[in-house]
Amino acid sequence: IGAFELSQIREGLHTLRHVGAYQSSRAVLTEDDATRGVKCTATEYNLFRFAGVQPLMGRTLQPQDSVPGAEPVAVIGYKLWRAAFQSDPDVVDRHVRINGK
Repeated sequence: IGAFELSQIREGLHTLRHVGAYQSSRAVLTEDDATRGVKCTATEYNLFRFAGVQPLMGRTLQPQDSVPGAEPVAVIGYKLWRAAFQSDPDVVDRHVRINGK
């Protein structure tokens, strides 16, 4: 569903506290000259709170990340952290490109 449809659903909710949307796809992750295809999920910021999970390092998405013009951010999973970043604890705040951005 699209953003408009989701906003309409939210307006009609009376018994649910949280509802969100996500979309899974594939992306190209590039750092320096290394490129790899990865599974990814585009989601609203509240997914982590809804799921009740916290990151091992860094932070989850925040409402201000959705503001037009905000700097793009990503949350990476444990398997990707190990495979693409060799479990480097300094990965937080590292700049990479996802689909060229």
